[in-house]
Amino acid sequence: MYALVPPLAGGALIGWVYFRSLWSAVRQLPHRARPGAWMAGMLLLRLALAGAVFALIARAAGWPALIAALAGFTLMRSICVRPARVAQPRGSSQ
Repeated sequence: MYALVPPLAGGALIGWVYFRSLWSAVRQLPHRARPGAWMAGMLLLRLALAGAVFALIARAAGWPALIAALAGFTLMRSICVRPARVAQPRGSSQ
């Protein structure tokens, strides 16, 4: 059971980096000459980083550790997305 704590923390760290870089990329969109290319490049970079880390965890520690890492990533998604929902202006459709 305690062997799953490091992959859980690693997944949370990767989730934090992933969603923090997503927020940073979105905030820089108005300042970019080619926003579509910027978002596509950042998406590929984020996916490559997260995919490589998850592949390393799966290869080194097996499926239970991969599931724990994915749980940490998902938990961090819930934590990081919550402030963005609060920041929506009043009267928005969501």
